[in-house]
Amino acid sequence: MKAISENKEISEEAILEFEELEIAEELGTAGNNVLSVIADSVTLGSIMGMYITLT
Repeated sequence: MKAISENKEISEEAILEFEELEIAEELGTAGNNVLSVIADSVTLGSIMGMYITLT
């Protein structure tokens, strides 16, 4: 049950970061840096979510 709630929190954070990304893209080149950071954090979150679910 804990794994599900942690995974939900990760997903909610990813959604918030995605919304921030859209704002950053409008600002221009700063969006590229934000995009790579968000991609890394979402990937890490997905891997952690899968790992937590498997264990």
